Amino acid sequence: MVCCPYCRVAFAEDNLKIYSTWQPLSKAVIGLVKARCSLGSSSTAVTCSWSGPITNLLHHETCECPARQIVCPNLFCKYTDSESKVKQHFGTCSYLQVRCVECCLPFRWVSRDKHDCKQALKDALRGKSSIIKIQNITYVT
Repeated sequence: MVCCPYCRVAFAEDNLKIYSTWQPLSKAVIGLVKARCSLGSSSTAVTCSWSGPITNLLHHETCECPARQIVCPNLFCKYTDSESKVKQHFGTCSYLQVRCVECCLPFRWVSRDKHDCKQALKDALRGKSSIIKIQNITYVT
């Protein structure tokens, strides 16, 4: 007979189960459980018919699913939609930043026809520009 270190109740050693032997068995059982993608239902614009082991579901829904919702990668843009729609939006996003080849200052792509290098440099030197520095990266708001 041995004594439980937690509750001090005596029990037979034959009843002792080693947890490390349970882990491979539980992983094997969980691996048999199948799941379907919950993001691309028939009610959404983008459908997804993925099904597979439940252990792969989180990776699929966060990294691979075409129906997952993502945010436009342009700074300050909050546009959220499916990956394909965000790709279409990205090129025309009003927050898309580019750098001028002459003065090297950033500006929004939609205002490219209005960019004046001399005025932008003067504004930057006077601190009147709408340029924001975040972790040594310069952005225009």
